Amino acid sequence: MAWSGLVVIGVCVGGAYLAFLAFLLYRGKKARAMLSWPETTGTVSRSLLDRHGAGMTSTAYEPRVTYRYEAYGVPHVGTRLAFDVKRYPDRKDAQAVIDRYPENSTVPVYFNPGKPEEAILDREYRSNWPLLIFLASCCLIAIISSIVLGKYYNPDG
Repeated sequence: MAWSGLVVIGVCVGGAYLAFLAFLLYRGKKARAMLSWPETTGTVSRSLLDRHGAGMTSTAYEPRVTYRYEAYGVPHVGTRLAFDVKRYPDRKDAQAVIDRYPENSTVPVYFNPGKPEEAILDREYRSNWPLLIFLASCCLIAIISSIVLGKYYNPDG
């Protein structure tokens, strides 16, 4: 492969890392905004486990909760537990989540003040900083390597 092709590949890989890094930063900003959402009280109307996959594939369990709440005097129905959808390979771990939200129980609900129909029950957020630092490093290495390769590589010797 010609050195110019390697440079193009390096720049493309660096660009892909950069795009994914931007996506993670955007998601992190949105998740951090949820930490300041106002709280109201809701009632769990349904709580169950969904099973995904079976047979030859791996099986995962997803807790599903439906709850009713009011925001600014308007009734809403929510189904999101947290910022990210979580699936568990172990049924006991998923059941432990469901056990926190028994049907007809009263729960705190956190809603988006700009879009009150958007709500969550769990504001827990884990930072992605280690992954972001790793991706930024990979991006820089790919782009700098491409530039150095393009500048100093002489295929004719």
